[in-house]
Amino acid sequence: MQLKVRKLAWILGGLSAIGVTSLIVVACSTDNGDTPPPGVDASRADTRPTSDGTAPPPPDGSTNPDEDGGAAPDCGFAPRLRSPFAGDAAAPDATVSFFCPFAEAGTAGSDKRFCGGEQTCCSGQNKGGNAFDPSFCTAAKADSCGGGTVAAPVRWECASPETCPGAQKCCIPGTDAGPPAVDIEKVNGKTCPPEYQRGFYIGGSICRTDCAGGELTVCTKNADCTGGKKCVAFTTNSRDMGYCK
Repeated sequence: MQLKVRKLAWILGGLSAIGVTSLIVVACSTDNGDTPPPGVDASRADTRPTSDGTAPPPPDGSTNPDEDGGAAPDCGFAPRLRSPFAGDAAAPDATVSFFCPFAEAGTAGSDKRFCGGEQTCCSGQNKGGNAFDPSFCTAAKADSCGGGTVAAPVRWECASPETCPGAQKCCIPGTDAGPPAVDIEKVNGKTCPPEYQRGFYIGGSICRTDCAGGELTVCTKNADCTGGKKCVAFTTNSRDMGYCK
């Protein structure tokens, strides 16, 4: 599948706004998703293009030829597991926050966009002409996401189990087009390396006692998964996230 226009718009928009962007899913983390690093890093900072507009080369300097014998597509950087980010005084819930791309309510003194742990992130949808309705944080998990020029914003209640109340799980339902799925990302019809996992038919996220059949169970580390499953990173809707597989 082609990269979505919105993903490119977010990357470029982040560059123009701050020079260094902040994607998943989420909340901030190290590569292994166990310990938050210093500062705020909740998004997909590694996906920003270089100064000439191209994606950075692989860390080892290789070109990663594809199966057709040509150069691999510009896949940017692979998604990473990101552990929950501790909230700050700017967030209603200072215990834990989660990333809400394009939201207007961000962390004080920066442009990083987060919702508090008790809030819901409402992601505005395409209203035509490559423009999107604004995203915003509601006051509580049960709040609906009203408004929207063409369609109501997509509800994201959580990005990890820690951003759900009690012992609930963070689950991803599907959309009208089908159940949620994760597959290797493609750019211009070429397949990226296997670690470039992308979500499709992602219908936001919801806190439940147990995820329903066919839903994805969100995680940030292997300990969040049961039944021998492991936490696998993927990217979706301008977020890095993890799901139990």
